Amino acid sequence: MKSLLKTNPIGMLVRREWAEHKITFLLFWVVVSGLTLVSSLLFMQMYSYPFHFLLFIFSGCVMTAILLSRWKSGSEEIFQVLLPVHARDKFMMVLNMSLVFFVPVYAVNYFIFHTWIPAMLEFSSSGGDGGYGSETVRLIRDAFSYRFSSYMAILIPFVCCQSVFMMVFFRYRKYTWFFFILIILVIPFGYNMLTKLIMDSMVTLPRWIVSVPGFRLFFDPGIGLHDMRGFGYGKNLEYFIYRDWVRNLNALVWLVVFALFYLSAFFRMKERQS
Repeated sequence: MKSLLKTNPIGMLVRREWAEHKITFLLFWVVVSGLTLVSSLLFMQMYSYPFHFLLFIFSGCVMTAILLSRWKSGSEEIFQVLLPVHARDKFMMVLNMSLVFFVPVYAVNYFIFHTWIPAMLEFSSSGGDGGYGSETVRLIRDAFSYRFSSYMAILIPFVCCQSVFMMVFFRYRKYTWFFFILIILVIPFGYNMLTKLIMDSMVTLPRWIVSVPGFRLFFDPGIGLHDMRGFGYGKNLEYFIYRDWVRNLNALVWLVVFALFYLSAFFRMKERQS
């Protein structure tokens, strides 16, 4: 075990987590799959999207909490004696299982229980042309037809919430979920206020362009504005001649913010281990 620990400490930690929490992980995925399927069958697709978006983020935080539970309980010292590993390896194990591994597994789970099973039930009841295989191929092709930015609009809020949760988890031993929800509410409020002030100072909008109430966590110039003449969202973009560099700068700023949240969680974990 020591030789394996020296050559592949992260893999050793992953195997140990699976050995100790496999029942919890299986129950976790059963609950997520059940909620996804039930909501997809009961609600129209357009109305179920907000629920699935929140379920994705909440599930990721729950998975992170399961993986980090050892370091918040009294078993940390015993675990360190039995399996002495660097805090860096522990942190990378959590990131691998709650981000690198979790997101693809959730995507496949979502496709099966939100898209494939309801579609197969509808296909079977309607007696559609072709077989189940051709229908499955069509569904997979449709899933990959979305623009990359559409997936990033879902993934970036997930990374934001996970990085905040990891930071709060190590900073506050009590009321973790309370502080997490509070910070997640404060971030978009402050961000929207700041971006509105910046955009108002950069762009002079005509009187027929009005702001639509609502929070946008990742601002894109033109989004959240309504043209009272009925031209729609596309017409708003002509007022933002600097939208490309604003969009890129916005993404860079959030990338730095996420990195700082992760670093804060890592150094807090390191302090507890030392």
